[in-house]
Amino acid sequence: MNMDRKPEVELSLLIVHQGALGDFIVTFPVLKALRVAFHRIDGLCRLSFGRLAVDIGVLDNHYPLESARFASLYADRADSDVGRFVSSYSHILLFSFSALLERSMRKIHADRVYRIAPWPDEADNVQATEFLSKQVLKCGILSPVDREKFNHAIFTSMGNRGQNIPPGATIVLSPGAGSIDKRWPIERFLAVAIELSSLGWRPVILLGPAEAEIEMALKQRSEPLPAVVRCESFSDLLTLLESAGGYIGNDSGVSHLAAFLGLPVLVIFGASDPVRWRPFGTNVWVVTPSVSSPEGFEGTRADSSGPAKLKRIPAKKVLAALDSAFRPGVSAKGG
Repeated sequence: MNMDRKPEVELSLLIVHQGALGDFIVTFPVLKALRVAFHRIDGLCRLSFGRLAVDIGVLDNHYPLESARFASLYADRADSDVGRFVSSYSHILLFSFSALLERSMRKIHADRVYRIAPWPDEADNVQATEFLSKQVLKCGILSPVDREKFNHAIFTSMGNRGQNIPPGATIVLSPGAGSIDKRWPIERFLAVAIELSSLGWRPVILLGPAEAEIEMALKQRSEPLPAVVRCESFSDLLTLLESAGGYIGNDSGVSHLAAFLGLPVLVIFGASDPVRWRPFGTNVWVVTPSVSSPEGFEGTRADSSGPAKLKRIPAKKVLAALDSAFRPGVSAKGG
């Protein structure tokens, strides 16, 4: 990494993001819309996340935030080579709660450093990407003309493949999530897979490096199972999603990515707030627990944990939602 490069363009943006995968992916529509004002947008973030953002086209370059070379950004004064790197950009946008990081950046860049909250809190009651876009509009980083362009671009930044999923298309079932509390029971994903097959589609189970226990649970089952696809890298994941016709998953970073790519997406929520954390896009449907306890509920009504809430969602409720998400114009099934 050459940190001694000279400024290349007048309006270049460095974004800094310290969050997890889902928190980072919800910025993608915002970063894409910021192209109306900036010729180049680079990112200082987790290494693997940066590679994904470059591969998908929302960043031009990326630099690893976890590198020891950038540790001085959290000290009283940044190292000289880091200072030259940061000062080569005309604007700095921090997705961060850290006032220390902002002060450090302002010592390098006297002005044109902007900090916004990386996600909404419970009181905001707004979808995460919409929350970020509103903050960008308010923080002063854009000129009045560019604010108008950005406001339009944010709603045209997503892919949209439509809902006419052809017979034989792959439907990705993603039973994983960053937290076990967000995982709908695997046996209900398998029930959905049976229905997808009966409708002429090809369900596949997506597993990542962190889903070893789900893979073990699948191996212990005796019935025929859908194909299992292991994605060991974001490159593998992009290849799978870009070739798929639809997607069903939990509240996870992968679900946000599928929505950004324009897939029809059906997301199952239990532990987290779907108002704030539903994926951004026009082809997104959400299934949440029923107030009453339908067939399949396990546990007590007093148990408000994520797993208990997810167990209130029977497979038939997700199957009913398929008609809206994947079969437009077909009346929803009862239940």
